[in-house]
Amino acid sequence: MSTSARTTGRAFFRSTDPEKSTPGRSDSNLGSKTSSAERPKDFVRGLIHSDGCRVVANDRGVTSIRYHFTNHSEDILGLFTDALDRLDIPWTRSTNYVVSIYRKAATARLDEFIGPKC
Repeated sequence: MSTSARTTGRAFFRSTDPEKSTPGRSDSNLGSKTSSAERPKDFVRGLIHSDGCRVVANDRGVTSIRYHFTNHSEDILGLFTDALDRLDIPWTRSTNYVVSIYRKAATARLDEFIGPKC
């Protein structure tokens, strides 16, 4: 047990007091599909920022933009592709663990709301 856990006795417990909870966040919704269904742009942005990348490719003098998202969880990949489907963004599975978005209109649409990684 860490020193802070021993001294405070509260390091491993989440507060159930509504006054101490984070605004706009409900513990009952954690882990549910509501965030991906209700706000697919935010969901896709978060996943690209955490486990994805934007690539500027130069194939034989032709520059193109591509997005890739990598994850080993089939559940997470499914949530990601469902959100892309809701946004009418075409995607492909380039490997078992990678979802790729490479069509010009699709990458332009992602560029509209994803923004740079911080």
